[in-house]
Amino acid sequence: MKTHHEHEPMKNTADWHPLLPSDLDSVNRIADLIHTSLPERPEVFEEKVRLFPSGCRKLISGSKIVGYGISHPWTLFSIPPLDEFLKILPQTPQCLYIHDIVVLPEARGSGAAERYVDYVKNLATAMSIRSLEPSSRWCSVDWFLPIAGMADVSKAFI
Repeated sequence: MKTHHEHEPMKNTADWHPLLPSDLDSVNRIADLIHTSLPERPEVFEEKVRLFPSGCRKLISGSKIVGYGISHPWTLFSIPPLDEFLKILPQTPQCLYIHDIVVLPEARGSGAAERYVDYVKNLATAMSIRSLEPSSRWCSVDWFLPIAGMADVSKAFI
């Protein structure tokens, strides 16, 4: 018999909340654990939270951060370099760029990634932005498009 400690998927017990600067130590620990070949400096995460806090969320289960999502306005089809500062956001963004979604193994199976993408879609709509762009570093397009409600990249508009 499996115990929760053997990474059984959670069932809707994890919820998204605003990511605060005080959460960044936890986010960096998670990023270092999951993205061993894609390191980013803590200051790069901090800048994204500072520039666009609305797009930065933490996934909480109980009192533990079990994931995070980071997105920000950007230029369509222009992936920002990894581990570099954005400096400023575009004045007339063409998309909301999803930099990263991470859900730790013990929180997977709860639909958390889909809920984060839904949140970003709603945020984009509220900002009159009609497109989402996923980072090809964290997902396959085949995974992203169905949860974003899109059939193919040419229809990556909300």
